[in-house]
Amino acid sequence: MLVQKIPTMDDETTERLLRLLEPSPGSDSTIFFVSQSNRPVHDLTAGEALYFRSAIRDDDLIELGKGFDRLLSLWLEALKEDPKGPTPLFGAYEEEIAIFVNELRKRPCADKLDEPIEKFLDGVGNPWLSYGRPLNGYPITIDTQYDDETIINHVKSWLAEKRKADGERARRPFLQNDFDDWEYYKIREIFDLQTWSSLMNVKIADKVIAHSLWPNASDDFSPIDVLRTTARKKVKEVFTFSVVIRLYGQLLLEYGENFLKK
Repeated sequence: MLVQKIPTMDDETTERLLRLLEPSPGSDSTIFFVSQSNRPVHDLTAGEALYFRSAIRDDDLIELGKGFDRLLSLWLEALKEDPKGPTPLFGAYEEEIAIFVNELRKRPCADKLDEPIEKFLDGVGNPWLSYGRPLNGYPITIDTQYDDETIINHVKSWLAEKRKADGERARRPFLQNDFDDWEYYKIREIFDLQTWSSLMNVKIADKVIAHSLWPNASDDFSPIDVLRTTARKKVKEVFTFSVVIRLYGQLLLEYGENFLKK
């Protein structure tokens, strides 16, 4: 433990201090969910940690970060002096921590430390995660000392709240039935025709599109009705950036990073 109990600090303050400042032990107990990777659960990378630190735009948190830097620098200097301690620098470190935490308790911004990080990124995109979309790239920590059932239930609860807040409704990966459905309704062909007609400023009648897509339709199948009521709706649903992200991530998981070359 880096810090001994200081008489001027109560138990709650000491516990908060240790939680914020003491480095975690080297173990696998802290893992993170990061989107758009073929490692959905992995340790936070150095690049991601640097991004989050630099992306915070809240002035209060920036100043607190500078305070953390000063404390940790002092601790490193104490270790250089004598890793086994105690030395005068260890004493100075403890005194600085007591001052820092006692001042922290008086600051109205102290509550911000427990808030989700996305509240303070000011809409900044994330170049390391999720194609620059900060919405989908934030890690959450998982304490693996809990049992599997507890962890799974809490992850489900967190995910449900996140989906509710974000408006996402993806509940399963894309299956072969989805691809068959897209082929049946000719969504790629419709998208190509709509794009071409828009670029060329040419109007294509619905009956022309319907007949060209389903030239041998049976008597109980109305191509123009299917085009107007179902197919075009599916084109709008499928040809979106969110679907591209989901498909790309799914292919990463199934085939690895070089799937486009296979």
